[in-house]
Amino acid sequence: MKVLACLGAVSVVAWTAGVVLGRARATQRHANVSPSELKNLQGRMLHARNMGMRLQELASNQQRLQAEQAHLRLLQDLKDEVQWLLSQVESTLAEHHKHDPDRLEDMLDATGKALRLVLDAGRQPMTTWQRAQATVAHLHKTLCLIRNLPTPTPSIECKQNAESHINQVVLIQLMIELHRLGLTDEFFPFVGHDSGITARLSDGAQRSVAWSQDVRED
Repeated sequence: MKVLACLGAVSVVAWTAGVVLGRARATQRHANVSPSELKNLQGRMLHARNMGMRLQELASNQQRLQAEQAHLRLLQDLKDEVQWLLSQVESTLAEHHKHDPDRLEDMLDATGKALRLVLDAGRQPMTTWQRAQATVAHLHKTLCLIRNLPTPTPSIECKQNAESHINQVVLIQLMIELHRLGLTDEFFPFVGHDSGITARLSDGAQRSVAWSQDVRED
């Protein structure tokens, strides 16, 4: 943000320089300056305007870069959680003789679909709560199978915020984290409300994800 502020300040200076040069041009006309001097002033003014446009473009590129870096950090956090999920699947399969074969089959099918949904979310993180809920609900079911929890009951969500947009990568990462830490059980932890999504934890605490994609402790 400091870089953007500096670039913005420089852009203002460049624009101001253009205005000053423009006024100088008008003044010089009245002073009957030579054509070569007027041409020189015009060139300087054009250069100042071009510099301002280039600095604005640079500031815009910097903003896009910061957004991409933030998304990469989210993907890194998600990758760590997915690695934990896969390690749990691997551990369960290593002790397959202790588990019901049908449940193992369901777990593998659910895990395959969950991974496809995670990949889709990484490619298109912003989506509606209605679509994001379907993704995290399936992920929740998958994690319950992996942790050998009771089959979750499908949640019935109010349609009031169905079209509100949210970053589903944040929700997916949070869902896996809650299961990894044992902070949720078979009950779907996410509830939508006017300001965003609230995750109700088994220890009585809450975490919220605003429609602005901020995650915070309540």
